[in-house]
Amino acid sequence: MLNHKETLNVKYEPSYFISNYQKYFLEENTVKVIFSGGKIEITYFEKDIIKIFIGEKDETSIDTNAIHNCLKIIPPTIKEDEKNIIIYGDAVDTLIEKNSLKISFLSKDGKIINQDYNPVGKKDKKIFVSKANDCTAYYGFGEKSGSLNKKGQYMENFNTDDPAHDDNTPLLYKTIPFYIGVKPATMKNNYYYGIYFDNSYRSYFDMGKENRERIFFGAEGGQIQYYFIPGNTIKDVVSKYSILTGVMDMPPLWTLGYQQCRYSYSSRGELENIADTFRKKNIPCDCLYCDIHYMDSFKVMTFDGIKFPAPEDMLKNLHEKGFKVVTILDPGVKIEEEYSTYLNGLKEDCYVKKSDGELYVGEVWAGKSVFPDFSNYKAREWWKKELKDFISLGIDGIWNDMNEPAVFDNEYKTMPEECLHNSNKGTIEHKEFHNLYGMEMSRCSKEAQEELKENIRSFSMTRATFAGGQRYSSIWTGDNQSTWEHLRMSIPMNCNLGISGFSFVGNDVGGFGGNCNEELFIRWMQLGTFLPIFRNHSAIYTRRQEPWSFSKRAEKVAEKAINLRYRFIPYIYNMYYKSYKEGIPVFRPMVMEYPDDINVLDIYSQFMFGDNMLIAPVLYENERQKNVYLPEGIWYNYFTNEKFEGNNFYNIPVALDEILVFIKEGSIIPIFDEHINYIGEKDVPVTLEIFKGKGKILYYEDDGISLNYKRGEYNLYEIKSINAETQNTNINLIYKGLKNKKEFILKYK
Repeated sequence: MLNHKETLNVKYEPSYFISNYQKYFLEENTVKVIFSGGKIEITYFEKDIIKIFIGEKDETSIDTNAIHNCLKIIPPTIKEDEKNIIIYGDAVDTLIEKNSLKISFLSKDGKIINQDYNPVGKKDKKIFVSKANDCTAYYGFGEKSGSLNKKGQYMENFNTDDPAHDDNTPLLYKTIPFYIGVKPATMKNNYYYGIYFDNSYRSYFDMGKENRERIFFGAEGGQIQYYFIPGNTIKDVVSKYSILTGVMDMPPLWTLGYQQCRYSYSSRGELENIADTFRKKNIPCDCLYCDIHYMDSFKVMTFDGIKFPAPEDMLKNLHEKGFKVVTILDPGVKIEEEYSTYLNGLKEDCYVKKSDGELYVGEVWAGKSVFPDFSNYKAREWWKKELKDFISLGIDGIWNDMNEPAVFDNEYKTMPEECLHNSNKGTIEHKEFHNLYGMEMSRCSKEAQEELKENIRSFSMTRATFAGGQRYSSIWTGDNQSTWEHLRMSIPMNCNLGISGFSFVGNDVGGFGGNCNEELFIRWMQLGTFLPIFRNHSAIYTRRQEPWSFSKRAEKVAEKAINLRYRFIPYIYNMYYKSYKEGIPVFRPMVMEYPDDINVLDIYSQFMFGDNMLIAPVLYENERQKNVYLPEGIWYNYFTNEKFEGNNFYNIPVALDEILVFIKEGSIIPIFDEHINYIGEKDVPVTLEIFKGKGKILYYEDDGISLNYKRGEYNLYEIKSINAETQNTNINLIYKGLKNKKEFILKYK
């Protein structure tokens, strides 16, 4: 087994698994192409999604935990000639060459959208899928370092705790084996497609690094199956992928506010002092986090009775001041004879075992510990029961950490791959479940909260996850560093996470490891305003990063950034409705909005925040001028209302207390135009800022707390700006599920 930070350095091995075509037939609306060693199965689903499975003759396709929806199968139309088998779909045809058994996906006018470069390869347990490298750009892959466009890069998927990562690090905390290919603009209709490789083993993607003519992806085991997802735009592909793997629920409204964390607030007194300081200084904050030092000897789901006495009373007091409290949760369960959680899990046989059947024991913060087997339904139910007892104290959310899973006492820094899981699909080795471990842990946190707090939305955050994990939890990008490099790195990471189905994302604002300096803190807080999750977090023994921890100047800028965040909460919540309904992320690369603009194919010094805002943060030390590209159309500086013509680069002065925010012509921005210290402090009217030009939005409204929106209890308004200069705006309630109709304040810019 490799060290968890080592790369496989995989090269394509053309040991062809498929050859010698024999016949094809149709079985249960799946086309089965038989060759001498096995079969190819092609299934057409609704939304033009095509599944390819290649296996042994008696092998059955098994989807991973990522696949969420049972899509409707579309009966295919098939044609066979001397050279090919062609399967006709509504938008895409699939062609299989009989001679080589290569697969091609064609547009209805016969253009190649995607094609095999070589037939599928298989050697020992390794599998390879090889494709022609004929795209301008490749996006997605989730949380990866490096540039936005992954063309020419090599990446791997093996969930890994590596806080010292840089732009060349191949392994990070999450596995999302999905990418979008963008065909050259010269191709008629400019085709887009996605490929989701449904395999949970350690996998790799070479996007033309080894050979410029070919890309390939594969894994260290498992099945050869992937989903081909064509689309008219990047957004279209993302939405279809989200239908396949699921979308996030609407978040609790309070999670959009500012969140403060440190490793660690080490006593009740310190935590309450932090809360009181926010309120005394009139700096908004909705959420405080408890890192590992709240626990009794690092035993999960316990409070230290000396440092955190009377936790129920503490939580009640913080709630009265408008704070929600989120506690960290690790998977390692301390081995201690008087510890009920450990004993209950032992009694129910809920822990991961070694290959010899003995319990696997690993060293984590609590010392020698055992690990829940989240692949097993009974183990998940036990964990949820323990968790419900814990959160019933008044805890508002769960922060799942160390769930790659990370351990301290071996060279691999994780559980050995030969460990055994008693999964609901049978006994499997850890190498198959490793990348799924964190997702299934976060699933437990969501379900436990919603089962305990009936009809109340849950909040979970996780460090490790897998494709489809957006259904269960928000994420942050793991332990970063207080460096300008990591500030810059956060933007392409968040953009590609959004493309990969994860909208509810964030980074440790200010940086987790190392000492943040004042200027970096200021610039990171300004960027934090426009992160889907605005959480400031720093490590033990580093400089503190609460808003008042630097100079008065820095405190003033931080307060300005936080107040701006609360101003935009109605706009942000509206964008989360698009994430819930369509899978479209809040934080977006510019190429998602302007795919035909060659200037934005790999631009990540700026980004789109929702539909209407372009954000251009300062990302370099001592930078007081920002080179900004504005795409087609008319744009307005949000703060000065200065007008800019699109399709142009501008060099714009930006002072230390400023961040550049541009609004598209015709935009309607819903805001809170009053100061609040936390969500729900008082009833604040929604003001609509209406910019010059014609435009429209759908405005979504619900109670922000319950799950009633899933039962139709929400309002949806269509708001049209007919002519902002003559102050002509129409507001129509197009769906009414709430008793009261909202009254908006109109503010023309």
